[in-house]
Amino acid sequence: MKKMVIKQSMLLVMFGALTLTVSGCREEEQNRILSYDKGNYLGQADTALTKDEESALKSHVMRQYAW
Repeated sequence: MKKMVIKQSMLLVMFGALTLTVSGCREEEQNRILSYDKGNYLGQADTALTKDEESALKSHVMRQYAW
């Protein structure tokens, strides 16, 4: 009985380790910046807002300001 509990515990630990290992391999986790340069943004450059997006953002900010 005790050996069965030990085997089940080991299986649970191995399953947990496998889950943690696989979760670290997600596609969005790949090719991300791991070394940082203080004061410099090393990510992709932002795209400029369109006139419609800029207008919507200004309108949103003005509504928040009214509160």
